[in-house]
Order: sequence, then structure tokens, then C-alpha cells
Amino acid sequence: MKAEILYNKVLKLDPGYARGWAHKGEIYWERHGFTIDYFEKNYLDSVLWYCDKAIALDPETGFSYFIKGMVYHKTGNIDLAIKNYQQALVLSQYDATTFLNLIK
Repeated sequence: MKAEILYNKVLKLDPGYARGWAHKGEIYWERHGFTIDYFEKNYLDSVLWYCDKAIALDPETGFSYFIKGMVYHKTGNIDLAIKNYQQALVLSQYDATTFLNLIK
């Protein structure tokens, strides 16, 4: 919760900070990506929105593609998961977590 408050402050000061939007998506993912609750789909849609906002501001943010890949993986859209994991690897070649998710 504290991280979300801090990122809200950062994004208020600099709404063009792409990585801040990506991390807001990560916060939502960590809060709801591993649960099965009534609001899960809405939260996952929010994760995608935050990541898309980050990508629109800076298409080189590989972390955003990684988070999107996890959402698509969880929701069973494997083709989109693979596409996003691959893009994350192109942009962040040394990210072992992305590589491990891609080969699962």
C-alpha cells in the first residue's frame, strides 16, 4: 500500500515517468494477480491499462511487457503472453525471470 501511495506522488509530479506507470501495474498485479476473487478481472484490466500507459510513454520499457505477459499467461491467452514475454526479452535481454516465464 505504501508503494502505491509513493508512486501516486511520483506520477503526480511527473506523469510522463513511464516506469512509474509500469510499477503501478506491478502493484495491482501483486495485489490481485495471484487471487481468485470477484474483482480479479477488473484489477487485471487495470494492470494492463497501467502497462499500456507506460508503453505509450516509453516503448522501451521491457518491464511493462513482462507484467502484461504475466496477465495474459494467467488469463489463458498464451499467444499474447508469449508475444509480450518475447518483447520484454528483446528490451531486457538479461532478465532471467522473463526467460523462465517464456519457457514454462
